[in-house]
Amino acid sequence: MRVYISGALKGSRDLSAARDLYERAALAVSQAGHEPYVPHSSTDPERAAALSPEAVYDSDMKAIHRSDAVLA
Repeated sequence: MRVYISGALKGSRDLSAARDLYERAALAVSQAGHEPYVPHSSTDPERAAALSPEAVYDSDMKAIHRSDAVLA
């Protein structure tokens, strides 16, 4: 099962802590035998700052539609 790990990054007060939280959630999903998808791996607001909000939205929506579940 592919699980989309959802959570805010853009408005986060501590982006590093937010990333860590989502990575720990992804690890738990993986340890449960599922395939995690962590959006910030490709659309991080700092690491992919050149992406437009529209491009981020499109990427996220495609990933959600390919997922079997969403963890928010």
